[in-house]
Order: sequence, then structure tokens, then C-alpha cells
Amino acid sequence: MWKKIHSLAPGKQPWLISGDFNAMLTLQDRIFKVPVTLADIHDFVEWYHNMYLTEIPWRGEYFTWTNKQQGDDRVRSRLDITHRNDYWMMQYDHLIVNYEDPFISYHAPMLIPITQPTTNIKVPFRFFNVWADHTEFHHIVVEGWNQSQIRRRMKSIWYKLKDLKIRFK
Repeated sequence: MWKKIHSLAPGKQPWLISGDFNAMLTLQDRIFKVPVTLADIHDFVEWYHNMYLTEIPWRGEYFTWTNKQQGDDRVRSRLDITHRNDYWMMQYDHLIVNYEDPFISYHAPMLIPITQPTTNIKVPFRFFNVWADHTEFHHIVVEGWNQSQIRRRMKSIWYKLKDLKIRFK
């Protein structure tokens, strides 16, 4: 199966693969009285690294599968994972997998809300001292500061500084 998936993976396009791999990447991916061994994870880990994959960030429970037994017979594993290639990471790094409660299933449903990255982040204005050496600096400050403001004194100063911020940008 790993070889078949490897042959289907496109070259330089973003892609992801998601689902129940029925295999684990780390020794900590199963809680049971029989511990995970390196032999248990070897094939999947080798394939994962040869494909240059990374896991998409996630929210929710770490273990995505349970046999729903009680006591010592209970098994909890991390089997359901969404992996991405480097091109997916560069283009869709803002997406997150949400693992929901399994309800009647043994597996936790995985939801990937497709959203646009937030681009309207307010960046605080920073004044750079090098601007003071510019030939137009004094003229820009005088022109912005001498505008008449019909507001209270402190609010007038605030609006003048806000106007200067726009001029300097």
C-alpha cells in the first residue's frame, strides 16, 4: 500500500492524505497493556519520512481510535491522521484538523474547515529614525501638524499623529 500511495503522489503540487492508516508513527501512539515496539512502527515511519510528510496541526483528543472496552482491555490509539507535503504547508499552513468526539464510532471524525488566511492583522506603527534624515521629513511633519482640528486638545493631537502615520507609510 505504501508503495502505491508513493507512486500516486504528485510532484510539485500541494496535496494531503488523511484517514485511518492502521499504523502508528511513534511509540506513544497507543495505550494498552502490550506496548508498541519499533518493529510495529518501522514500515510506516520509513514511508512517512521518504514521502517528506508532516502532520497537519490539530485540535482535540490525541488518541483518535478506541475499542470502547473498559478497564485493562481498553485500547486507545492514534491511527487517524492527516498528513501534508511541503507544498501544502506553504500554501495552506493556516488550516487545522479538528478531531471531534467519536459518538457511536470507534474513530474520531476529522474536520478540516477550509478558511482563508487572515490578512487584516493590524501592525503597530513604528517610527524609524532614518526618516528624520530625509529631505522632505520636516515639510511632512509641519504640513501634517499645522492642519486645523476642531476637537478637544488631546484628541486633536491624536488625529494629527494618526494623519502623520499615513503620510509616513
